[in-house]
Amino acid sequence: EARLRVEKEAQARTEEEARLRVIAEARARTEEEARIKAEEEAQARAQEARLRAEAEEEARIKAETEAMAREEEEALIKVELEASVKQDEGSVKNESNKNALKESFLARLTSAASTNEEKTASKGSDQGIVLSTSGAQGKVISDKVPMKKQKKMSEMTKGEMIEYLAKFPPIVPKPYCEFRINGKVIRGQLEKKTGEMVFIKQGYGKRPIKCDIRQIETVAILNL
Repeated sequence: EARLRVEKEAQARTEEEARLRVIAEARARTEEEARIKAEEEAQARAQEARLRAEAEEEARIKAETEAMAREEEEALIKVELEASVKQDEGSVKNESNKNALKESFLARLTSAASTNEEKTASKGSDQGIVLSTSGAQGKVISDKVPMKKQKKMSEMTKGEMIEYLAKFPPIVPKPYCEFRINGKVIRGQLEKKTGEMVFIKQGYGKRPIKCDIRQIETVAILNL
């Protein structure tokens, strides 16, 4: 009987130990799961905070960029407006001066060209006459050009006419001309001459033409 009691007590202890071990293992698993869950939640919160911070930074940069763009645009509009006002004021003040300067410049330039032509005519120059009121090429000077100037311009050679057009100062409107370049007719204004190269400005939105003087066959002033 004593032996049976001892065996029962031993068995009871064994069962209790097993039960306690199961409980401890379950508690450990629960704690591990809770720890893992807490870490995942912490990582998720950190990721969310990081994304929120990045979004806020992007929004801040975007707002600053837009603000700078608006400031630059407003400054540009202000500058353009001020320039336009000054240009309008200058145009009103200088319109009569421009016309007077143009007439004076044309008179001096055509007079000089005529004198130079008289000096060189006796040498038998074989350069082709670019502006002519008669002959195979027909009338190439517009009726809008004053007769007083036509008489002198018609005696110019191609090279003299190009030099004449190139000497117009920036303040004087460039004459509107017709150029025959390699057989093709181009209308525009001789913007500038650099060495043997000339730059012809066409209408609005068209790119200037760059060509060698030797490519130009004829030059006709259509309108001064």
